[in-house]
Amino acid sequence: MDKDLKEFAVKYDIIIEYNGIKILDPKVATILKAIKEKGSILSAAKTLGIPFSYVYDIIARIERLTGKKVVESKRGGRGGGGTVLTEFGEKLVSMYEIALVKLKENGLSNALYQVAEDPELVVAHSHDPLLSMMLSKLSEDGYNIQSICAGSEKALAMLSLELADVACLHLYDPETQTYNRTYLEKLWLINDVEYIGGYYREVVFAYRSSLHVHDLDELLRRILSGELVVASRNKGSGTRVFLESILISYAKKFGVDLSKVRGLSREIENHNGIAKDILRDEADVGLTLRYTAEKYGLKYIHVTWELYECYALKTHTSKGIDRLRELMSPSMLAKLIDGIPGYRVKL
Repeated sequence: MDKDLKEFAVKYDIIIEYNGIKILDPKVATILKAIKEKGSILSAAKTLGIPFSYVYDIIARIERLTGKKVVESKRGGRGGGGTVLTEFGEKLVSMYEIALVKLKENGLSNALYQVAEDPELVVAHSHDPLLSMMLSKLSEDGYNIQSICAGSEKALAMLSLELADVACLHLYDPETQTYNRTYLEKLWLINDVEYIGGYYREVVFAYRSSLHVHDLDELLRRILSGELVVASRNKGSGTRVFLESILISYAKKFGVDLSKVRGLSREIENHNGIAKDILRDEADVGLTLRYTAEKYGLKYIHVTWELYECYALKTHTSKGIDRLRELMSPSMLAKLIDGIPGYRVKL
């Protein structure tokens, strides 16, 4: 490099404009995502260490320029009130995240987002502790991995756009009562992917130790009546899809609707967040993994064993994919799962 240029650096940022005027950049995206996570403008400002007035002014500016609401207030008791992103606010965040994925895919991530240089394997996935262990193992073996915890639906979308080599998901279809295949067919991917491996995870309703629950029916009645606040995963995650199907099914069973359910407006990015919300008394119950419930010392009621699977594009081949396939073989999974609660090998 030219000596005169050594002190220079090239950085790439994502900028979203409205009629040629910048309305969103990495800083604003971080603020919106913090509001979504915390359910409050004040809490988001405190978490980020910036003045409340600064956050308020940014939101007001976007709303003034676009003529659309970015956030809205939700009334209610514990778990039911606060501030949430509107549909427009959600779309802004989604637009930014998709652009960020494309930026990373092309190796142009800025200093705020460090990813592997020229990854030989890009895995988009729903949050799963066992998969995290396997991806860590791949990295330890010397493979250059880019892991993107995007949620099941986004992971599948990334696979269809060839932004990922592998997608790992657990999407339940209540009509067929099966996992994943229906969604692969909807995106015309069924003939373009190959099965890498899969396993079963025990899904439970976890709840705080001071709560007394006799069975699943009682728990669902109390959620549907609004007595208990439910901690819920983000929209597009397989766990959220399954939670909504359970609520709809039991609402029909009990002859009620979902209007009294509290907590669904607050979206949590992973299973650890579900447990932490319950421990902080911000929610009473949450659909999560048995592994997570035991990790955080929560009580739980069994719901089902769900199928978690990984698929790779047939046109994308690499030693990293081959190694992941080996790790997900029944014999290797049996060794990995040994001693880990809430997992079962798919034979």
